[in-house]
Amino acid sequence: MNSIRKRRHLARLLLASATGLVLLTGCGSNYPVLSPAGPVGQQELNLITISTILVLAIIVPLMALLAFIVVRYRDKPENKAPYKPEWSESRVLEVIWWGIPILV
Repeated sequence: MNSIRKRRHLARLLLASATGLVLLTGCGSNYPVLSPAGPVGQQELNLITISTILVLAIIVPLMALLAFIVVRYRDKPENKAPYKPEWSESRVLEVIWWGIPILV
């Protein structure tokens, strides 16, 4: 019963946080950065849009991977994925975690 109560509390907290973020963004028609008034302003808006998309392309998969790892490898008695690292000096993994930041 306590676990259900904690989950409900966490769900309410996440909902309140998301609602607060949406209400406090300050983005509207009067927000000068998102209302360009000329060719330079339009180029700046395009730059902001492109950089936001690039950042989201990195952050969203990273957060999803973080959530997956936390849930999959948490320590509990009935854990189906015990911690047995066998990836020491793996060339493939090193290319992945060094190659992606270099490309970005």
